[in-house]
Amino acid sequence: MADPYEKETRRLARLIGSLVELAGRPAEEVAVGAGLSPEELAGIFRGEIRLEVAHLLRLGEALGMHPGEFFYLAYPGRMTALGSTRDLLEKARGALKAQSEAVDSTPDGPESHGPSGEGSPSPPAGGKPRGGRGRP
Repeated sequence: MADPYEKETRRLARLIGSLVELAGRPAEEVAVGAGLSPEELAGIFRGEIRLEVAHLLRLGEALGMHPGEFFYLAYPGRMTALGSTRDLLEKARGALKAQSEAVDSTPDGPESHGPSGEGSPSPPAGGKPRGGRGRP
């Protein structure tokens, strides 16, 4: 059974190939920057190697582009959020913000707490801890 997205995947791969040419950088340099061999990159452009999300992320980095820009260029008239898509984006933004705030308020872990659980003890004046092995 043929992949219904194969045509779009090839379209995106050809677009990225064109961007590499327009960037004026050798394809070999872009390939190495993306962690690919030049043969792998050429295979992606020819549709012999399946374009994967990791490839998009690496190629975006190698070209100095956000990977989303590939889709924006491939589908210029379709990149505005409408209706349920807009609602989903708002929910996602809210969830990501809450998740980020929760991570920011989480302590570094148990190793950052003293015996009482109230954080690391401060070193004495002079900045050097007292005691320890071989020291009075």
